[in-house]
Order: sequence, then structure tokens, then C-alpha cells
Amino acid sequence: MPVPGRDDAETQSAMAFLASLGQLDFEAASAYLDADAVLDLPYAGAGHIVTGAPQVIAFFQNTMIGKVARITYQLDHAYPSREPGVTVLEISTKVETALGETAFNRLVGIFRFHGEKIVLFREYFNPAPIAALPR
Repeated sequence: MPVPGRDDAETQSAMAFLASLGQLDFEAASAYLDADAVLDLPYAGAGHIVTGAPQVIAFFQNTMIGKVARITYQLDHAYPSREPGVTVLEISTKVETALGETAFNRLVGIFRFHGEKIVLFREYFNPAPIAALPR
């Protein structure tokens, strides 16, 4: 059964952004972000907020390069909002580390758009599977 909203432009852009990150293609990922984009990770310790597209990309580079080989994102459910420019996605992930370990996780991502650009990416994820990986 098709998931409502799965094929809308915002869902496609959000998934393309994540796919770029998962392939460690930070230049491609940055093309999806508004200059003032905000990354909000409420479950990352005491919460972590990064503001500005270059800072968001630098955050991902610092947390992924040398540690992650790739991340595969599978869209499970898309929930278009009644508010224009907002979509909520349930996503399953497979993280393959640079050490050859694998972890599976699920996340909920809230994406807010201004035009075609992501201005907010709020990610709710379970940090336990990632924390359990060897460092």
C-alpha cells in the first residue's frame, strides 16, 4: 500500500539529503541545506543544536569521517504535515562502520523547508545501537 506523502518533493529532498550523507558526499548534502539550516539532535546527550549549513556539514564530517563507511536509509513512513513545508519521516538505518561493524537503528526526522531548501532537520534516534559499536 502506498504511503501518503512518500512521493512529495519534500520527502524526496529529505531522503536525497540523507542518502548523500550516508554516502559521505558532504558536498551533495550541503546543496539541500538553506544557509541558515539548523540541525537539532535532542537525544544526543544533553541535546545538540548546530546552526548554519557549513556548521551542519562540518558536524557530520567530524562525526562520520574515519568512523562510518556508509549509512543506508530506508523510508518506512512519511507523514506530510498540515503545515506547508513540514514533513515527518520514519526511517530505518543500517550503519556500516570503518571497522566493518554493522548497526541497525530507526529514527524519526522532522524536516522543515523554505522553498526547496531544508531549514530544520530534527532527528530523534536511539543512541544505544551506535554507542554499542567499537570505537
